[in-house]
Amino acid sequence: RVKLIKNDYYTENESGLLQSGTYAKGGYGYPWSNISSNEWESSALNIQVLNNVYWNSLGDYQKYIGLTNWYLGGATYRTYSQFTPNNLYQNERSNTLGTSKGALNIVTNIGLMYPSDYGYSIGKNSQDETISNNIDINAGISNQYVKKAWLYILEENTLQREITISPESQHYASGSHLAITIYANGIVYAGIVHSAAFTVRPTFYLKCNVLYESGNGTQENPYRISINE
Repeated sequence: RVKLIKNDYYTENESGLLQSGTYAKGGYGYPWSNISSNEWESSALNIQVLNNVYWNSLGDYQKYIGLTNWYLGGATYRTYSQFTPNNLYQNERSNTLGTSKGALNIVTNIGLMYPSDYGYSIGKNSQDETISNNIDINAGISNQYVKKAWLYILEENTLQREITISPESQHYASGSHLAITIYANGIVYAGIVHSAAFTVRPTFYLKCNVLYESGNGTQENPYRISINE
């Protein structure tokens, strides 16, 4: 199956449902939830934004998108700097629950990218290296993830962070609940789900009956697809 990840930030248009609601965008994007919980299946970002406002904005394009089983295994934020992209992938599909003890998977149309998606976008030569081994000590706040990962879109030297779909599993300080995020300096760490707005990029999978028609994937010659109905 083919996964598509939006190549820019998402916010609903000014006439969108959320502008007058109790859960609205702010700062760089959206919080994961409007309550202190990292259960993705009950989060406002999942229910109100991605699988409501964003989904309904797609119109006829909905027919290309398939329901997907999203994996929600977690790991403690204290060990994320020690993980390779393969470690991230394995944790996402593990039986380790998030702090709020939510589901280990959920079937929906729209999700977010996994931490491993970001890790794998560094390149094949870094797949067996930990995140900390990719830090460029001569680049200050920047590191090689920023330079090499094609999925990186954040603004360096800012407070901007991108949220992923993965909950964190063991953080209990002050009742905090965390989700794994990508920071502006490129590291993969954790952020408090209900007290900050994160950059959001909707992610989905194409149905298996979507067909390649033409194009090479460049901006000048994008892929063209059709669907075998």
